[in-house]
Amino acid sequence: MKNAKNFVVGILFIVFGALYAASVLGFLSFDIFFPGWWTLIIILPCLIGLFTEKDKVGNGIFLVLGLILLLNAQGLINFQILIKLIVPISLISYGIYMLGKAGKR
Repeated sequence: MKNAKNFVVGILFIVFGALYAASVLGFLSFDIFFPGWWTLIIILPCLIGLFTEKDKVGNGIFLVLGLILLLNAQGLINFQILIKLIVPISLISYGIYMLGKAGKR
């Protein structure tokens, strides 16, 4: 478990370092304070938890929530439409969960 956590954190540091180096060299524009940067406080621990913890449901739910908030902050999705889709998305998610549960037996 600890090795998986160290692996994920190591990959994150490598990616962040490479993006920052590319920004310094002028290959791309990368700013640590982009719109929705605060959602990383939700996303990163949940992403690490998916690889290191047994309970993946809670981490998965909060990871999706963090990604939705990030996409909304970036202007890629409309939060008003997403609010209307909560019930259908919940039903579909629960159906997938039940299929997975039935498949284990």
